[in-house]
Amino acid sequence: MVCMNADPTIEDSYRKLVVVDEQQLMLEILDTAGTDQFTAMRDLYMKTGDGFMLVYSTIAKTTFNDIPDIYERIIRTKDVQSGADLPMLLVGTKIDLADQRMVTTEEGRSLASKLGCEFLEVSSKARVNVEESFQRLTRSVLEKRNKLTDKKGNKTMKKAKKTNCALI
Repeated sequence: MVCMNADPTIEDSYRKLVVVDEQQLMLEILDTAGTDQFTAMRDLYMKTGDGFMLVYSTIAKTTFNDIPDIYERIIRTKDVQSGADLPMLLVGTKIDLADQRMVTTEEGRSLASKLGCEFLEVSSKARVNVEESFQRLTRSVLEKRNKLTDKKGNKTMKKAKKTNCALI
């Protein structure tokens, strides 16, 4: 989706059909745009979400600095020990605006390492790694789901499933 001269998102939800490893999945995505409005809906998505994409702008250091607080809120809401217990992906956006960059790739990698999650940089404008980010997060959700299913001794389901992802 490409938006020209659009107002920044306040909070929006989307559905996206993806195919990962020959499996069709419907993602439910909540884009909070980092706002503190609509906290009840955001907290519900955090509680029920299967995977989380923590997104910051490489040209706005404040968005990067907000990530640890958002991460902690997810950890508390999900009642887990760390991000390593959840499918989570840290994503730096707007890499096409290299001359305006305020957050380096190394800073992003370092933060992802501290949070215990994967890292990727993307550009929606240049269409770099956008689909890859959804593929990676969805694959992580499926791997975690399959591990949990295998531990319970059940066969893994091969039909399309609904997967909840929160884009924060």
